[in-house]
Amino acid sequence: MRGKLYWALLVAALLLRAGLFFWDFHSDDLYRYVWEGSIQWEGLNPYAIAPVDSPEELRRPDHDEINHPTLTTIYPPLAQYFFAVTAGVGIEERGMRNTILLLDMGLCVLLLEWLRRTGRSLAWAPLYLLHPLVVLSAGTGHIEPLMLLPLVGCVWAHESGRARIAAVLLAAAILSKIVAVLVVPWFLLRRPRETALITIPLVVLAYLPFLGADVTETLVHFGSDFAFNASVYRITEWLVPGHGAHIDLVLLMLWAGFVSLAQPRLPAAIVLLMAGLLVLSPTVHTWYFGWFLVLLPAVAMRHWAWPLIVWSFTGVLAGATYVEYYYYGGDFGEFFGLTWIEYLVPLGVAIWVAWRYRPEPAVVEPPGRGASGSFGVVIPAYSERANLAVVLPRWLDTPAERIVVADTPTGDGTDELCRMDLRVRYLPVHERGYGAAVRAGMEKLRGVVKYAVICDADHPDGPRQVEALLAPFADKRVGLVAAARRRTKHLTPPQRFGNALACWLIAWGWGRRFEDLGPFRALDLRRWRRGSLRDSGFGWNVEMNVRALEGSMRVVEVDLPAGERIHGDNKITGTLRGVVGAGWGILSKLYALREESCKPPSSS
Repeated sequence: MRGKLYWALLVAALLLRAGLFFWDFHSDDLYRYVWEGSIQWEGLNPYAIAPVDSPEELRRPDHDEINHPTLTTIYPPLAQYFFAVTAGVGIEERGMRNTILLLDMGLCVLLLEWLRRTGRSLAWAPLYLLHPLVVLSAGTGHIEPLMLLPLVGCVWAHESGRARIAAVLLAAAILSKIVAVLVVPWFLLRRPRETALITIPLVVLAYLPFLGADVTETLVHFGSDFAFNASVYRITEWLVPGHGAHIDLVLLMLWAGFVSLAQPRLPAAIVLLMAGLLVLSPTVHTWYFGWFLVLLPAVAMRHWAWPLIVWSFTGVLAGATYVEYYYYGGDFGEFFGLTWIEYLVPLGVAIWVAWRYRPEPAVVEPPGRGASGSFGVVIPAYSERANLAVVLPRWLDTPAERIVVADTPTGDGTDELCRMDLRVRYLPVHERGYGAAVRAGMEKLRGVVKYAVICDADHPDGPRQVEALLAPFADKRVGLVAAARRRTKHLTPPQRFGNALACWLIAWGWGRRFEDLGPFRALDLRRWRRGSLRDSGFGWNVEMNVRALEGSMRVVEVDLPAGERIHGDNKITGTLRGVVGAGWGILSKLYALREESCKPPSSS
């Protein structure tokens, strides 16, 4: 069945494009392609000369058909070489259009082969192969296939572990259409060597023959002085007249950074990056939809892709506007009524998807009675003798079978203090880091007790709250219980912001929303295999939550406030270094966990 679907889709896609070879309808971009290719044979630089300024002997019979005659070229070097080669062999406008159709046919073959050989479903392949906007884009002669061919090849090479080939193909995509540069941050994070030593140098070398002219002049013009079928740009330009494009550029950079950090899968990252570019762009022509449609078949099963699928079809309205005005004698413009429909329908779908698939909240329970079973306590410590002198006697009044003080030795007398009772064990931990102390303490309790309670040395209310913390373990599915500090008033703004951000990132990446990531928590040691927790620093708590979700454990939060520190200043929130260190540790750990969830192939 899969083989039959493959051949049916391939034949349908190729026949559909082959039929357009005899179509007379085409874009006036083709006149520019041919002209820019021909002037290169005369030694002229298309970045330095506009069609209106070309010498009389270089003017073609169709010279007045060239679009934007007062502007130099916007197309990157590989596109220029493509124009020059086709012009050099005598290909005119119609032949240029048919050459682009052949490229798109090749792209259809490549896309289907990639989907088939990587075991992906072919059911969504028509989103590119048979989409009317994609077919019309190639049929009217837009050079999108010249970029999308190497871009799909780049994805395939990357997933196959051929990092150097992927780097070369990424450079080819950028040099065909500059929008592919959005993928560079993603590669810099994961393939920094290949990106820095192959992709970037190839792009620079390709531009060298054209230097001496401003290669960005027309690109800047279209990015700031021209608008068609825009969405967010209309809003930002209305709010801040004259600066809408600048605001959208900043938003695009933030979006590119976020997607590059948070999305480890390259096809999904490209779809999100290209879709974000179109949402923020001042100009959204219908042939631009191919930028994300080409890889959408690989991610179409994900709920966040549904608004993009809908948008690609409501975008047909923009195509109708473009044809009506541009090809049938009207002034270039748009029906804003159709534009509203084009964007509001997918926006409504996006809102519905966000509500329908909102991250499932972790259960937040009121304090209850404790579960049966032995428990031990891990208290990470670093110069905490004064606080331990108050907290340890309180823990000794609880049924805790063992209390492990996992101390980073500083000579403050913590080891002597731990001799107050046989249930208290002093554990020196010479590996620096809060997470290292937590892990060492948990291993000390493994095989001795059922549950490990982790409590800061400066949390005086822990002994009083431990029964409520352990109560959810009455449900055998629970593997982790954490205290949610809802009613805690003394948390600093950095703590509240950091907690909210980390909880949101976990919800985005793993589909579960937490209230808090506080340090007072308990684990059922029987459900946690040795070595499953590896973080040694401030990212230990986010790693614990994520590992519990990945292990299909039930995670419960209990509404328990945290009391104020008894002695001294908090080593994290009390200093700028601590705040920055904790923030970096948590965010970098979340990034590493997302990468691990879809580890890219090793470099060839």
